[in-house]
Amino acid sequence: FIGWDKPSRCTPDEKGYDPEADVEFYSNRPQCWITVQEGCFAVFFPQDAHAPLGTDEYIHKVVVKVATIWND
Repeated sequence: FIGWDKPSRCTPDEKGYDPEADVEFYSNRPQCWITVQEGCFAVFFPQDAHAPLGTDEYIHKVVVKVATIWND
């Protein structure tokens, strides 16, 4: 399961944003939970507040960050 919520509904915990790890944790529970079946994946964008590792089962988590360059 992966939790998801709108960032505007999230309350940062006491640690705040960690720029070195590029992560921020929140004190509230996600608004909805998404079931990702075995062999599948989910894509979240920087504007999505998400809560990975929402299970007690053994899982593999991979984070891929893609830099975007916009040319006008």
